Amino acid sequence: MLKKIILSFVLILSVVYYGCTPPKNYISDSSRRKISSVRTVKVLILKTGQRTVFSSAKNISVYDGGNSEIFNGKSFSVSAADVKSKIRISSADEIIRINDTPYRGNVVIQKENDSMLVINHVNIEKYLCSVVPSEMAKSWPIEALKAQAIAARTYAYNHIASAKNTVYDLDATTSFQVYKGCSVEGPVSNEAVFLTAGVIMVSGGKPIAAFFHSTCGGETISNQFVWQGEKISYLNDEKCSYCSDSPYFTWTEEVNLNEFRSALLKKNPSAGSLKGITFKKHNGRIIECIIKHTGGVTSLTGNDLRLFLGAKKIKSLYFTTSKINNVIRISGHGYGHGVGMCQYGARGMAMKGLDHVEILRKYYRGIEFLRI
Repeated sequence: MLKKIILSFVLILSVVYYGCTPPKNYISDSSRRKISSVRTVKVLILKTGQRTVFSSAKNISVYDGGNSEIFNGKSFSVSAADVKSKIRISSADEIIRINDTPYRGNVVIQKENDSMLVINHVNIEKYLCSVVPSEMAKSWPIEALKAQAIAARTYAYNHIASAKNTVYDLDATTSFQVYKGCSVEGPVSNEAVFLTAGVIMVSGGKPIAAFFHSTCGGETISNQFVWQGEKISYLNDEKCSYCSDSPYFTWTEEVNLNEFRSALLKKNPSAGSLKGITFKKHNGRIIECIIKHTGGVTSLTGNDLRLFLGAKKIKSLYFTTSKINNVIRISGHGYGHGVGMCQYGARGMAMKGLDHVEILRKYYRGIEFLRI
C-alpha cells in the first residue's frame, strides 16, 4: 500500500512538472485526436511464410475473423498457407511466446500475399519497457533511460499519428526502433518508463520525429544532410562533448578497391573500372559520394554510401580517408546516422548530473513536453 502511495505521489509530481494542459493548437489538431486515445501500439514481429509456434504458460485462446474460438490450449502453430482470415491470439497472463520469444499483449495474424504478418498488439508503456533496454543498456543512469523512454514514446506516437498503414504502426527492427519482447526488461529501465508515462515531445503541436543514434562522435547533424527532405527545425548540428567514452567514438576500417567495385557493380552493372572517388562533406560528415568509372558517374548520398558498403563496417559518415595501394583506409567517429539524440551523449550528461529534460532539450532544440 505504501509503495502505491509513493508511486502515486511521484506521478502527481510528474504531472505538475510537465504540465497537463497542451497548447490550444495541439488540442484542436487532428493528430492529437488520433493519438490521445491510443494506448495500444501494433508492432510487426514477423513477416513469414514459415510455420510459427505460439505458446504460453497458461492456455492461449485463438479466434478466427468471425471472433469464434478455434483453439484453446498451451501451444498453437500456423503457417501462411493456413491463414484464411484474420486470426487473434490471447493469453490469460497476457504473455505469448512467438517461436520461444515472449511478448506482452495479444497477437494478430493477417495474410499478405504468400506471407503472414504476425503483429503484437501491446500497451504502449509495456512496449516501451522492452524498447528502452533494447535500445540502451539498462545498467545506464536512470536519467539517460528516462530520456530514451520519452524519445522512444515520441517516436512511436509520431508514427502512429502519420502512419498510412492501418495494419501495424512500426516493426520490431532498427528500421523503426528495436523491440525484443519482455525478456529484456529490467527494474531500472521499467522505472524510467513508468516515471515518464505518457510524456512526449512536441513541436508545432505535433509529436516530433525523435530520431536517436548510438554515438555522434562529437557533433550531431541536421536531418536534411542525411535524408532527402526539408530541414526539421528541432534537428540541428549540435556539438556534443559527452560521448567520448563510447567504444565507437573513434574507429578505423579498410575497404579494398575490389570490394568497393563489387558493391558498385551490384548497384550499377555497367559501371566498369573505377577511375576516382570524391566526397562532399558537411561539418566533417559525408553527404555525397561521387564515383567516376569507365561507365560514367555514379552519385550516392552519404546515407546510401553507408548502406552500400555496410552499416556495421561504415559505422558513421563522420570520417576521413586515405589510400594505401589498393586499400582505402577509413578513420571515423561515432556510430549511427548522427541525427537527434546521441545515446552515449545522454549517458555522459546523466553521469555529470544533468537530468532527462536537459538531455532532451540539448538534442531536440525548441521542443516542448506534453503528457497525453
